[in-house]
Amino acid sequence: DVSWTGEFAINGWIENINDRRGDVEGTVLDSALESALFQEEMWAVPFNTNAGFLYYRTDLVEEPPTTWDELAKQAKEIGQQEGIGGFVAQGFQYEGLVVNYLEYAWGAGGNLVNEDGSQVVLEQDDAGATALEFMQTSRQDGVYAPGFNTMKGPESLTTFQNGDAVFMRNWPYAYDLLQGGEGNPSAVADKFDIAPLPTFTGEGTTSALGGFNNAVSAYSEKKDAAKDFVVWAGTDPDAQKLLGDAALPPVRQDTYEQLSDDPVMKLLGEVLPDARPRPPVPTYN
Repeated sequence: DVSWTGEFAINGWIENINDRRGDVEGTVLDSALESALFQEEMWAVPFNTNAGFLYYRTDLVEEPPTTWDELAKQAKEIGQQEGIGGFVAQGFQYEGLVVNYLEYAWGAGGNLVNEDGSQVVLEQDDAGATALEFMQTSRQDGVYAPGFNTMKGPESLTTFQNGDAVFMRNWPYAYDLLQGGEGNPSAVADKFDIAPLPTFTGEGTTSALGGFNNAVSAYSEKKDAAKDFVVWAGTDPDAQKLLGDAALPPVRQDTYEQLSDDPVMKLLGEVLPDARPRPPVPTYN
């Protein structure tokens, strides 16, 4: 997982592959490469990536909101009018909640740790408090749908797919499921669309970066061959195109141009350059 780089590196479980950095840098997305770095050296090669989307009901919302406050206002008002929940996301106490919180904090201009990862800095600016206050107010005012604090990705998806919410924050995998089909009824088929996640200022977007990186075991007896493989898997045009065709977001930048006819890949190509990895510090967990 992209958040494990520092932990695996500092414990000596994976091989330093900074000698192959020139084969990767400039080819894969900068945001994805950042997740593979620890103490300014490369310890893995990005393989696939991910970013959060805002899903919204096109039959209830004319234009997707660009600020969190605008979303909260629409979620509450439209939800009450329609007798459904306003906004669903990942509110259960697990990594999904951390990711959601960081997207608010980053969207308020904040950071989790300082530049070298040695200190948590959420309390040093207003962004951490802005994010927490938004979540607390949204819970109290009914912006979040009932049961928000029990929802992981699948629960929030089910609520939105059943037509019981105006907005949803979720990963790209939800898009195809919401289209419905045999054995997969969807009350919102042809009634939803995707947009970048809002920020508090309305400028830009930010999402937590997901995905997986390939690393080389420190105990491997074939380190050079393993390095060749992880570099190939993350940078080869055909290998990365194959990922995209299989609905796994690739890390090679120019692959998104080839996949731009797909609405999910098109939006990923827009938001991934501004996505942010959770800091690869050894003590992240």
